[in-house]
Amino acid sequence: MSTYLQFLQVQTQTSKLKVDYMRRREEREERESTQRRELERLRIEREAAEFEHNKQSANVKQKADRAIVRCFRLFFFRRADVLLFAGAVGESDR
Repeated sequence: MSTYLQFLQVQTQTSKLKVDYMRRREEREERESTQRRELERLRIEREAAEFEHNKQSANVKQKADRAIVRCFRLFFFRRADVLLFAGAVGESDR
């Protein structure tokens, strides 16, 4: 009878240890899962911010390029007009 009680105590202790191990493993897996979700969320946010930054940079560059082209056109057309006007004035002086 004493041996049987010892056997039951060992089984009970073993079962408690198994349950404790399983509980800790489940908690660890839950923490790891939460960390993975958080990392994934941060990655998505970072990629979205990077995409927006690149989009804004491209828009700014495109606007700057258009402004530069307009400035050159204005400069060269005005210069051409001045040269044409000067040429016309010069020809009328002759």
